[in-house]
Order: sequence, then C-alpha cells, then structure tokens
Amino acid sequence: MNIKKTSNLLRMIAFFLTAIILCCTFGFTVDGWFDDSNDENHIIHKPNNDTSQNEEVGSPPDINKPEEIIPLFYNQLTGLICSEEEYNSFIISYILTQDAEYGLSSSDIVIEIPVENNETRLISISKYSKVHNKIGSFAPARSQILDILSNLSDVSVSYGYDDNIISQENTNTAANTDLSINGYYYNEFGEKAYSNSEMLDVAIKSIVIDRDISQRESSLLNFCDCENPITLGNYNASLVEINNCVSKNLSFVYNAEFSEYNIYINNVKSFDRATGTDLFFTNCLILFSDFITYEKSDYTQSVINSTEGKGYYFTMGGIKEIYWSFNSNGEISFLDELNNPIVFNRGKTYISILKSSQISTVEYS
Repeated sequence: MNIKKTSNLLRMIAFFLTAIILCCTFGFTVDGWFDDSNDENHIIHKPNNDTSQNEEVGSPPDINKPEEIIPLFYNQLTGLICSEEEYNSFIISYILTQDAEYGLSSSDIVIEIPVENNETRLISISKYSKVHNKIGSFAPARSQILDILSNLSDVSVSYGYDDNIISQENTNTAANTDLSINGYYYNEFGEKAYSNSEMLDVAIKSIVIDRDISQRESSLLNFCDCENPITLGNYNASLVEINNCVSKNLSFVYNAEFSEYNIYINNVKSFDRATGTDLFFTNCLILFSDFITYEKSDYTQSVINSTEGKGYYFTMGGIKEIYWSFNSNGEISFLDELNNPIVFNRGKTYISILKSSQISTVEYS
C-alpha cells in the first residue's frame, strides 16, 4: 500500500511540474509579442530592413566631411540678395527725359541732374537682367552726364549725342546712336522716343563691352550689414520737398510701413506706366554742386563745375548732412563731418543734384 501511494504522489508532482513548465513557456512566448500593459498600440513589429546589412542606418555623421555652403550673390547697386545671373550681368544706364514714365521701377539707382531751360535729365541705372519690356522716353546725351556714368555703368543708352560727344570715341556709348539711326527704337506721343528690351538686345550686341568692368566685386555704395539697418538720429524728414523748378516740384514722402520713400511730382504720386507699380526708394540723396552755363545755338546748357560739395542723406525718416566728392578716377565717395564713410541702407537710391544756389529750395519736415 505504501508503495502504491508513493507512486501516485510522484505522478502528481510530475504532472504539476509539467503544467508549470508549459505555462511558463507559453507566457514567455506571449511576452515577446506584447508588453506588460497589454496595449494594442505597443505591438512590436520587426523592421523590414536588416540593420545588420545596412551599416549607414544610425551611423554618426562624418565630421570630416566639409559643410556645403551655398554662395549668396548681392546686387552691387542695391546691396540686396540677387541671382547669380543678375550679379554677373553688366550695369546699364538710360538717359531719360524728366517726365519719363516707363521703365523706372526697374531702376536700382536714379540720378536727376539739371541741363537747360530749368529742365532735368533722369539717369536710370540697373543691372541688365532687370530691363523691362518698355523703356522711355529717352533724352539726348550730354557729355557731362556720360562723364558721371563712366564709372557707374558699363554701357549708357540715350537718344543721340551732343556736339562734344560726336568727336569722341567711346564704344560703350555706341548703342546710343544705334537706337535712333539703325532703327532700334520706336516713337510714341510725338517726339518722345521709346525702346524695349528686344530692341536694346540688338543694339547692345553691336558694341564691345569690357567684361572685366561688368563683373564688379565691390558695391558702388558702402552698404550696411544685412541684419542691422541704420537709423539717423534726426527724425524730422518724413516729407522732403524740392521746389527748384517752375514746371516740376519733386517730393519724397516717407512710408513708415515699408521704410521707403515714395516719389511725388507736383504733389502726384509717380508710378511706372509699364508695370503700374509705385516708384519707391530706401535712400534719397540731395547733392549740391556748382554749375556753369553757356550759350549754344538753340539753348543754354548747365554743366557741373565742381568735384565736391555738401548734401543731405535721407533714410528711415531721418536726415544726415554729408559731403560728396569725385576722385581722380571719377569715383564718387560720401563722407560725414568727421570724414568717415557714409553707410547706406540696402535698397534703391534716388540722387537729386542741385545747384549750390538752390539749397534754400529744399524743405523737410
């Protein structure tokens, strides 16, 4: 009897041990599929890719690999970021009448200079890649104007020459005559001459342009840092008025929302009739210079007779008195009262050149 009871006991113990082993085995297997929370969102899926065969997954970056730097290009006339094509294109200037209404919105720099009979000429300077489809109205060239532009642009476009220019050989102004003689122009509204980008392409290809000149590395103006625009201490120049001409009063009206000056002629806001956009400038300069006049057969011409003078610089609603000068190479510089270079905000610039006797015609508030 004892032997039989012992045998039965051993069977029962073996049964329980077997059951425990089976339960543990099943539990470990299930634990490999689910975590202890039994949350269905915690299902562990085996990744499709085999990391043992792809050593790049999770590998640290190569610290010796040089960082790729994308170069930035800046327009030499405005200091603003531009395309590589615009940066490498040459600088072109147009000599326009004082009432030009087409193409000025593409200008990076506009210079207004007196000529004769209380009239002025507008000089539009820009990168060639920014030329609009329609430009005008062109004005006759003046030798003094081309002297100013010789170090500011690579090629100048106008409608004809004056007496002094006819005897000069300047290949970079050959396009001026081509526009009128070889048919690369068209007329509208009577005597005003207009052109467009297609016609200018044909005319300019007929002249030789020094590519070394066009690829300028430095800016024409001393621009400030991109992240830190400058402000002038005297903030009383939100409205600037120049009453120097009977037929044309020029005003700069500051737009604080965009930190720019809009141009008004006879109290009417100016805009580009080719694009319908307003004319606005970040920097506005008024430069005073000595002029002489001489009589020609059909008009009296005013010519700049000084290489330095005083002026005003307007930006961000402020004003600063400055001094300007041309060096022996014809390059212009702007200085403050301590002979420190003037730093300009990045953007478009309008320059109005007046006779020194007209300083009283400038008012600002």
